[in-house]
Amino acid sequence: MKHGFLWAIIIMCAVLHAQEPPAIITHITGDVGLLRADDSILQPAEMLDDLFEGDSLIVQGGEATVLFETGTIVLIQDSGAIFITSVVDSVRGIGTDHVLSEDVRFSVSPLFEVGKGFEKIVPKFVVRAPDDTLAVPLTIYVPGNTSLSNSRPDVIWSPHPEANWYAVVFQMRGQVLINNATTDTVMPFFEQNEDLAPGSYMINIHAFHDNDTLTSEQCFVRVLDSVEVETVRQKIAALDEVGVDEYTKHMLKAFVYEDHALLVRAVQYYEAMSALHPDAVFPYKALANLYGKLGLPEQANTYIDRYEALQTIGK
Repeated sequence: MKHGFLWAIIIMCAVLHAQEPPAIITHITGDVGLLRADDSILQPAEMLDDLFEGDSLIVQGGEATVLFETGTIVLIQDSGAIFITSVVDSVRGIGTDHVLSEDVRFSVSPLFEVGKGFEKIVPKFVVRAPDDTLAVPLTIYVPGNTSLSNSRPDVIWSPHPEANWYAVVFQMRGQVLINNATTDTVMPFFEQNEDLAPGSYMINIHAFHDNDTLTSEQCFVRVLDSVEVETVRQKIAALDEVGVDEYTKHMLKAFVYEDHALLVRAVQYYEAMSALHPDAVFPYKALANLYGKLGLPEQANTYIDRYEALQTIGK
């Protein structure tokens, strides 16, 4: 072996597509090099680098986490290497490996698509001018367009400068189920209201001033049934048992929550990722997309700005 101080970990992949990598780097600390199969020069490895057949990942102090499409996660520490081949085999040498369950692997499988067209800049969201009173939007901050594991959601929205009072309306298939009045911009789920049954709902906020009424954009939520709630709980519990770095664990949990459209929970984990590695671009792009889906364009644009700034620095 040319690198006498290195131990080799040979990871084999059952199916290899020309356009899809069998493995991807989810986390790096310290000195980690990537040697492509068609290159003789060792390059610095980066998080979310794709790994293809014949590539070698070399750790010379520090650690790297690699996620395989088959669901195997490998943590390489200190001095170690991974060589990607095309036949199924076992993990050997230095490092720790874990295997994700099939349902968790399905949830995180979109991670292998993020490199395709990843450099494309996300377009800014259009935000109405705040200096025009008539154009001041009523924005529903919570719950947003998302699924919910809670059948008694609170509602929080932006204030309107001329509103005397508000009405919070829940509808299901055109039928009004809840219509509560308040002078506040926070409405805890009232005790007298029955729990929301599993299904899809539309939420509107109406602001009233004398004879004028302003209505928010529609907010759509889906209340999960107990079976799906338990499925999510089991997936997250399984990830808690995986002995990998916190960044990778946050990433995998974010993908599980996003797979079930629990967008607020996914946002929490992407934000935790950006706190751990402020210079990593992927969490900012993910956050921009999720805030856009939640119906919060200003927050989405903030993360687009950060994403674009890091892209500019990297060029």
